[in-house]
Amino acid sequence: MSSPGSSFVGSMMVRVDGGIDCPTDITLLCNHRRFVVEVARSTFSLDPPQLGTATEAETEEIYDAAVASLVDSLMMLLQPFYRELAPFRDQLALDELLQPFCFTLSIDGQVLQRDPAREAVGRPPRLGIDLGTVPQSVRRIRPKDVIVLRELMGENVCKVSVHGEIMCYKKGGWQHTSLVREYTALKKLVDHGLPYRIRVPLLKGIVVLKDEDPVMALGVLMTYIDPDPPQYTLSHVKLDSVPQEQRKRWAMQIRSMLKELHENGVIWGDAKLNNVLLDREGNACVQGLIYPPHFLLPLVRPYNSNPIAAPSQDALNLYEYGL
Repeated sequence: MSSPGSSFVGSMMVRVDGGIDCPTDITLLCNHRRFVVEVARSTFSLDPPQLGTATEAETEEIYDAAVASLVDSLMMLLQPFYRELAPFRDQLALDELLQPFCFTLSIDGQVLQRDPAREAVGRPPRLGIDLGTVPQSVRRIRPKDVIVLRELMGENVCKVSVHGEIMCYKKGGWQHTSLVREYTALKKLVDHGLPYRIRVPLLKGIVVLKDEDPVMALGVLMTYIDPDPPQYTLSHVKLDSVPQEQRKRWAMQIRSMLKELHENGVIWGDAKLNNVLLDREGNACVQGLIYPPHFLLPLVRPYNSNPIAAPSQDALNLYEYGL
């Protein structure tokens, strides 16, 4: 994205619907506002090729090249709409990210026309959990009360602020099954009163949409682990640059966490370097937990009398750290 005051407002293409035998809709995203541009078939056969291609799009390859060229041109043509309808904002409420306003335009040749009658707020992805099972200590929070501070993995994982408290938000619909399993594992720790004894992200809240009946869960709020840049995770650490004592400390912390997790039926289902977070105090914290363990029965093997997932090559690198 561009900075405030820049002459060019950047955007990105997120979706193309259609093909060589039908009209095409191209969706672009700018500052968390969506722009769906309906492209007339004639646009792909302009001569000279100011938009699209000079030849008829008779094959998928020619069509794909035409779309790529067209998107570049659309980004220029959409600049006035971007500036008016999607200005840069220093703060963004989570509801704007989850339910972006969608503007519909049409193009024939080089003429863009807006269709206000077809504009609407998008529907957010859901998280398939039973809200009746959420512990009373876990808050239910509406998207408008969550301020997005930074996108960590696009809009799927964000650093957020809830009434001044910094948290991590993970969106429903993104790696849906894994997130439900992680939520279930963190809930299990809450049920056993263990969260504050184990260095894992704590379950802090559930983001809910109360405007619908029944109330829908949209995502999970958990502890934000303040990273130690540039060493956010073990995957960012060069092994030969880490003193032996520090490696032993990480190994001790992780083994201690795994021991207590396993005693309560929770396993580290995604054991890899990228799921070992490092905070500013140099402590290790794991993410990617799973409960119940039978989710991983085809992959589980014994390791030091405790179950962990059968490791990928990345997971095997953990052993180099003494884990």
